[in-house]
Amino acid sequence: MYNKFLKTSFNFLTSDLLGLMADKNLPLSEIKISPKNFAELVFAFYSSRISSRVAKDSLAIMISKEITIEELIYQFLNGLLNIGKPLLQKEILIRRKF
Repeated sequence: MYNKFLKTSFNFLTSDLLGLMADKNLPLSEIKISPKNFAELVFAFYSSRISSRVAKDSLAIMISKEITIEELIYQFLNGLLNIGKPLLQKEILIRRKF
């Protein structure tokens, strides 16, 4: 179980986070997501609280805004954050465990 979580974390780091940094031309010093918030995001996905799509789209927001995954989902569910992707909105509402 621990090895699977490590592999998932490594994949999010090397594929998703580094990919977003490259796409947005952001140096590490400008990334807003803390190691703790990154770990909580990965764990939310790992424990099936959010889907892969929600995790990836959330990471894209979290790298430029200091926010936890719980705060992000809370803001969305309470109309404080507009995520303009209908499939993402549906996925968040279906997995509503926050």
